[in-house]
Amino acid sequence: MDKKYIKYIVILLAALLLGVAGWQYSKYRDDKVLLQASGIYAEMLSAHEQQQDDQVIANAKNLVAEHGTTPYGVIAAMLLAKIAIEGNDFVTATQHLNVAVANGKNNLSHIARLRLARVLLVQEKYAAALEIVADHKSKFFSSLYFSVQGDIYAAMGETKKARAAYNSVANNDLVDLKLSDL
Repeated sequence: MDKKYIKYIVILLAALLLGVAGWQYSKYRDDKVLLQASGIYAEMLSAHEQQQDDQVIANAKNLVAEHGTTPYGVIAAMLLAKIAIEGNDFVTATQHLNVAVANGKNNLSHIARLRLARVLLVQEKYAAALEIVADHKSKFFSSLYFSVQGDIYAAMGETKKARAAYNSVANNDLVDLKLSDL
């Protein structure tokens, strides 16, 4: 074998080893971040069980600030929104839900979007709420999106559009109840 080919093979092997090492480090770092977030989340749940509301809020804010892109951070943002809603602070709830929507992936993102649309509905921000539910791309959550869309149209007094949205949801007893109320 020619010496110049050996040089290329060595360079290729070194690059391959560096790539594998980088991938392993990235995986290790991601696992470490999730482990840290998991620990804070466990502390938050423990504080919740002991009804230490200030500690729950502090842990949730810490999760959102330090680990906002993890599922734990997204759930913490939704918890902060829930607490804000319970205090009738819908503006703060909207902010927390926007964080959850931005950082959520897959199902968590859809749950956050649906909650955000409902909070906007309560604030009578119908156009913003409709924009959130209109742009969904999930067949698994579509009935929930159409149901919320129907609620928004019903609140706006647009019964035909509400009926059409509710009719988009197939075989749902709750929707049948809503349709009978129109």
